[in-house]
Amino acid sequence: LVQLVRPTTNDPLARCRRRACPARPGEHAALAAKMGCIGSRPARGPKISRPSPAGGREIVMGATPAAFLKKLDPKDFMCLGRQGEVFVKKPGSVAGQQFVIADCVDCDIFVCDHCEMVTIDRCQRCRIFIGPCESSIFVRNCVDIKLVASCRQFRTRDCKQLDVLMHCVSQPSIETSSAVRFGCLQYFYFALPAQFEAAGMSVFNNRWSEVYNFTPAKGGYTLLEGEAASPTAFLKPLHKVADFSGAEEADAWRTQSAVPLSLGPAAAAHGSCVLVGAPSLGTDGALELVRRLQTAGLPLARSLEFVVNSEWRAKLSGALACVLGGGGLGAVPDGSRVIVLQVAGGEDSPAMAAEVLAIFNKAMGVVLACAAASTAASAEMATRLFVDVDSGHALG
Repeated sequence: LVQLVRPTTNDPLARCRRRACPARPGEHAALAAKMGCIGSRPARGPKISRPSPAGGREIVMGATPAAFLKKLDPKDFMCLGRQGEVFVKKPGSVAGQQFVIADCVDCDIFVCDHCEMVTIDRCQRCRIFIGPCESSIFVRNCVDIKLVASCRQFRTRDCKQLDVLMHCVSQPSIETSSAVRFGCLQYFYFALPAQFEAAGMSVFNNRWSEVYNFTPAKGGYTLLEGEAASPTAFLKPLHKVADFSGAEEADAWRTQSAVPLSLGPAAAAHGSCVLVGAPSLGTDGALELVRRLQTAGLPLARSLEFVVNSEWRAKLSGALACVLGGGGLGAVPDGSRVIVLQVAGGEDSPAMAAEVLAIFNKAMGVVLACAAASTAASAEMATRLFVDVDSGHALG
């Protein structure tokens, strides 16, 4: 996995100016040990702390591996057989271990940390949040679930009435499931961006809308939009159930969501503009650029982040050849991280994007991104850069 690195204070933007089988309940502990759930690998991730508003204690994410592994207890990585409860795992309490949720009814479950693999079995009428999961999330034999989650692979089996706000690196897939609805993940709390880094995942590699249905005859899916796809329609406010979250974060997802809102590739069908960021743009710079484009009426259709190597260099060179003067990005060395955005907006989108970029680059005093000058050029760039539908796996 490639470790993500957030922009430091020396960055030009400097924060932009601001696997699995079902088991009976009694078998979960043995199953977890067999799968290597506990202590499967050292905990990792940046150390982030913040005073708890409730008792002045420090909430630490990314405890040192030795200290964390000494106190591992399988029960700390399970939520089993609960009814009508609120269950919260704080930042730093999971630290990249696998997690099991099973046989819960009418519960509010928040796993606010990065995980390795998560299984959710035989739950009913639950609202669940899962932090960045660097492997897979499996949901099986569940009914009436609202789930907000991020992962590399997502799969359901034998589920009914499942609503999901999703960030997924690969295509989400459903099997023998019905009345499933997907939306783009929108969420924020102070540790979430760093948890994506700890999981080695890019927020820009998100194929939430590209769902694959193994058994269409057994049921289908639809896509959510608008307020129906907002976290407030899915979960209780985090600050009301967890002492590490403040009231000021309640609506922060609207302007500071860790994952940018995207509409899916279909949104670009009637004209789009592809923008390529310089390596110095960074995650925060790209998120700010997305916000500016959205404000100008150019919603994000899809995005991509990759590390430049010989294969990606050929794709990138071909794409930049569609931009006058190569876009002015200058040299892009091997090992650099590049973020690509495709915004929807019809035939006028290249001109509108050019206006936004001119102001953005001028404000930063350096060319941090370039854009196609026409929808035809954008289509050619998209073909070159998004041609490998699983390209996100190269980075996460």
